[in-house]
Amino acid sequence: MGTHMVDDLIFEQYMWASQKDVFNYGVLLRPIEKKDEKIPVILAVWDNGTTEIAAHESFIRTKCAAGNAVFVLDASGMGNIEPQPTNMGSMRDFYGTLYKMQNDLMWIGDSLCAMRVYDVLRAVEMVKESGEFESVSLYAEGFHGVYAKLAYTLAKDIETFEEKNVFESFSEWINKRYYTKSYMPSIILPGILNYFDLTDVNEMAKL
Repeated sequence: MGTHMVDDLIFEQYMWASQKDVFNYGVLLRPIEKKDEKIPVILAVWDNGTTEIAAHESFIRTKCAAGNAVFVLDASGMGNIEPQPTNMGSMRDFYGTLYKMQNDLMWIGDSLCAMRVYDVLRAVEMVKESGEFESVSLYAEGFHGVYAKLAYTLAKDIETFEEKNVFESFSEWINKRYYTKSYMPSIILPGILNYFDLTDVNEMAKL
């Protein structure tokens, strides 16, 4: 979509179809001195995606200084591709826009979480097929990092997986008396505890 310079980094914008009529967005940052080299890329998934790049500048610059590129993902309805509000409530409140999207998907046997995990897998595939990078790793942070954590169990040939402050356990959450409501509709994955919890992800990825 476009290439820009931000100090010593190249800033590139991407948009692609993760499935029919559904588009995702991402921003690739890489050190300018490595612009013509095949280097490892870290696919980063964190709360609010590309709208929070500035808040993660230290992470991005540290990884780029070590010779990596960082690709920040906006999965469906995240970051710069958030939907328009459907009512006057907050985007993430109960009965807000994302709550409605999650409910609509559940009625057809799907979920917003499952859709976004699929988006991460498609982003990994897209980055690999570009042929521009030496390897692909995943980085997960915050509530939205759940999508990368779950994708890690399914994606093939992921070099490494790193996480920070990611939602840790569905079973622990449902047994709490009090919990935050802001991000919960977007990470609900119906039936997951019939099979595994997030605490099992690292072991599952080794299989």
